[in-house]
Amino acid sequence: MPYLNLDDRYPEHPKIDALGDGPFRLHVALMAYCARERSDGLVPTRKVPRLTPHYRPIHLAALIDAAVCHEGGHGCGTETCPAGDPSQVVVHDYLQWNRSRQWWDDKRAAAAKRLARWREEQSRKEGA
Repeated sequence: MPYLNLDDRYPEHPKIDALGDGPFRLHVALMAYCARERSDGLVPTRKVPRLTPHYRPIHLAALIDAAVCHEGGHGCGTETCPAGDPSQVVVHDYLQWNRSRQWWDDKRAAAAKRLARWREEQSRKEGA
């Protein structure tokens, strides 16, 4: 099951510490969405208002102003920060700290193979 990596000093990072409560909560919700959906740091813009109960457009604007998120198509261009497209919000450097969709897919496939081998071994043992 995917999980979200957060540094234990995340709340004290200067970019984060300067945020108000609403933008802070939205940032955490955006990262949790990315982990849950294995979206590599991309969130559909239409989804953003539904991620926190008291969302205001100014919360997202504060995240963009603080450079912890980008409007899709305007990413910073680093390997850990995909550009996305205009219908998305990009969580800045999400992939620097969290696993990619491909990593999770590979892990699940390897686990499924191990389980299949184990079940086959158990079946052979029971039949012997």
